[in-house]
Amino acid sequence: MLAAALSILAGVSLEAGAQSRRSQWGLLLGATPAWTTPAAARASLESLWGGTEIDFSGTALRVGLVRGSELGGDAGLSFVRRSFADGSSLVAEDGNRYATYGVVLNGIEIHKFSPFGTLRERVQIGLDFGAGLGFFRGAVAGTAPGGAAVEGAALEDALTFRGSRFIPLARMEFAVALLILPGLKARIRSGVSVSGATPLAVTATWLFG
Repeated sequence: MLAAALSILAGVSLEAGAQSRRSQWGLLLGATPAWTTPAAARASLESLWGGTEIDFSGTALRVGLVRGSELGGDAGLSFVRRSFADGSSLVAEDGNRYATYGVVLNGIEIHKFSPFGTLRERVQIGLDFGAGLGFFRGAVAGTAPGGAAVEGAALEDALTFRGSRFIPLARMEFAVALLILPGLKARIRSGVSVSGATPLAVTATWLFG
């Protein structure tokens, strides 16, 4: 009798473990309360954005589809909306300063969460990285070195990435994930991207089939 009970429990445990590692489709929702361009990284970012001084900040949202497992990682495709705070600025090589107003960077990103390991079948530590392309919408106001307004300042001329109007969305972040309920995981992220640094971001994934 005892042997039979132990056999049943072992079978249930193995079935639950297999279920936890089974690949499933799911939804992803992420939010970044604030991102900035830290002083330590501005020199590198300025060379990428073709400016002599940048001061960007804002928030971000993402929503998408993923394929992954409860006790493994996941990969997917998401729509990303990165908002720039009004007054975020870039000084171009000609000395003109451009400030953003209602500027958002919309794009599509391919991303992957790759855990190093899982603790107690609930907590994961790993890397969250992604790459994609986006484009700007919004307006800028330009100011010449003498203080005069730049007539006809255009967003597509002020904010480019190495001369291109298509903006890369590359990022790499350290992440800690928690399995809250079967199929539902929350992930806290922190890292860098081509537009700045993310001190804290939150992502939720729901695996359902």
